[in-house]
Amino acid sequence: MLFCRSIKIMLLLAALACTALLPAGCDRDRPKDLIDEDTYVDILLELHILAAIREIDGEDETRYRAGQDAVLAHYQITREQFERSHAYYHRNMEEQQLRYNTVRLRLDELSSELSDRYFRLRDSEPEASEGPDASEGPDASEGPDETEGPDETDEP
Repeated sequence: MLFCRSIKIMLLLAALACTALLPAGCDRDRPKDLIDEDTYVDILLELHILAAIREIDGEDETRYRAGQDAVLAHYQITREQFERSHAYYHRNMEEQQLRYNTVRLRLDELSSELSDRYFRLRDSEPEASEGPDASEGPDASEGPDETEGPDETDEP
């Protein structure tokens, strides 16, 4: 009986020790130059916008990579640093899914904002058919159009 109790206590202590050491093991795999999570999400957002542009415009891979490099340079991040951080964040798929949900929501907000701006601009521009009526002729203050020939009524 005492033996069983000792085994249970040892198993409990071993489980507690493993639980206590588990976070330390995860930190060991954490890159020293890990990008903070908010910046990582900002970069993901911009890279997804670039990917959408490439898909729409059919940009070649060279221009796409140059765009990626420009985004990373803006954040003063190297491609290797981003890849290490991406691999680290990608290990926990539940949290990564939350990050991607944030990216998707921000893309939806940007899309809605751009659509609203487009429709406001479109609705505020006069249509091509509006403006001076072509049947009224040129404005009297401008004088006759010099591209036209002499007016028949001007002859003596």
